[in-house]
Amino acid sequence: QDCKDAGLRLYLLSNASRRQPDYWPRVPGSSLFDGGIVSAFYRCVKPSPEIYRTALEKFSLSPEECLFVDDILENVQGAEAVGIPGFQFTGNVPALRQQVESRGVVFPR
Repeated sequence: QDCKDAGLRLYLLSNASRRQPDYWPRVPGSSLFDGGIVSAFYRCVKPSPEIYRTALEKFSLSPEECLFVDDILENVQGAEAVGIPGFQFTGNVPALRQQVESRGVVFPR
């Protein structure tokens, strides 16, 4: 919610199955996302460069305006390989917040 309150757009890039749209609305926080890509519908998965390029194109994003966050290092490295800055999330929320703030985002207090 803090990211949305700061004016950020959030997008999901998931290696989920074709069933993802069935359960996604029941996932807490899912309504905060502005869009998403489920790899099963695109026939490519993270960390393939193609999936990141697809997301950039679909949502009209430039790599440098993004921050890719994932718990799997290989997926972060895949994003970085196409020019998207990445952050491996290990559950440390303050570290993630600091990473976002270092990119010029000001969170409402």
